[in-house]
Amino acid sequence: MMKIRILNILFLLSSLISSTDILAQDRPPHPELENPAIQGVNKEYPHASFISYANREAVLSNDKKSSNLIMLNGTWKFNFVTGISNRINGFASSEYDFSKWNDIEVPSNMEIKGYGIPIYTNVGYEFYPQWNFKPPYINDLEKENIGYYRREFDLPQSWNGQQVFIHFGAIKSVGYVWVNGEKAGMSKDSKTPQEFDITKYIKPGKNTIAVEVFRWSDASYLECQDFWRLSGIPRSVYVYGQPKVRLSDFYAQATLDKSYINGVFNLDVELKNHTQKSTVSSLTYEILDELGKTISSAAQTVQISNTIGKLNFNATIPSVKTWSAETPNLYTLVLTLKDDSGVITEATSIKIGFRTSEIKDGLFLVNGKRVLVKGVNIHEFD
Repeated sequence: MMKIRILNILFLLSSLISSTDILAQDRPPHPELENPAIQGVNKEYPHASFISYANREAVLSNDKKSSNLIMLNGTWKFNFVTGISNRINGFASSEYDFSKWNDIEVPSNMEIKGYGIPIYTNVGYEFYPQWNFKPPYINDLEKENIGYYRREFDLPQSWNGQQVFIHFGAIKSVGYVWVNGEKAGMSKDSKTPQEFDITKYIKPGKNTIAVEVFRWSDASYLECQDFWRLSGIPRSVYVYGQPKVRLSDFYAQATLDKSYINGVFNLDVELKNHTQKSTVSSLTYEILDELGKTISSAAQTVQISNTIGKLNFNATIPSVKTWSAETPNLYTLVLTLKDDSGVITEATSIKIGFRTSEIKDGLFLVNGKRVLVKGVNIHEFD
């Protein structure tokens, strides 16, 4: 009797697996959603997080509102379908009638707003029986959840001549982005910022942003973790402008020397030239203490003959106030970019702390002192 029961269970499992095999193998993979070679289209390379300001004074005002940034958080128009055959064609067009669409808050998750079902699982995949998943397939595309977002924003006339980007703090899981009816790009990076250069699509005055969000793709195979599986636009969205010769990236390292007393500073800066001609720019860095006093600064000039210009700065700063969890001393790093006439075209700042982290004799040390690390798993859920 026991053998018969075991055989029946094995037969049932094999039947389920066989039916799933048919779903996965009776069609070719979707050319983008199930193609690991495509992780994004027309997407900007990742870079340091910073806000672009018009000048140094705006940076030091401690006002996070930049004249070069337009927040798009708030109420968007929204529609929801299930099944890839039900995709809404032409929804990004200016002629499309979306007057009957619902409203949705951005940032948010679709499922929490009532569109689709929140799914919690650990090591399994919510779109496949965990015993028979087949990358890159996401099983039945007719069960795919798709959200459609639209909103308008006004671009100031003063932004004319700038390079303009749209920033999504996250799109979960795949986002196709349109600007004024033109497809600007796509990304599968569900939990990292995604940016697109939209300069050639926007115009002064009213503009339309449209986003098509798919819940699952081949990239979902990287999310086999113990957390809630949700989708939508769960982080902030904004548009920002920069000059044609702009700060594109920088990497600041603030460590300590062997005495753990003096600061060791290293800064790599990357500039990008969108003018299609050789330009000369200068960049100044300053490190300010909590009183606004400059403790280190330097300037360099670079000629950018192609599209990228790179700069490097090094400095040793005596007797810095070190950073630790108990004494989180921070300094302000200010970057100021000038054109060949000496006019400031862009500025930004970040907070930095001087500290070392190392492993010696099997111990984890911060600033030469042993540290006990206690971790907690946080996925932005409450």
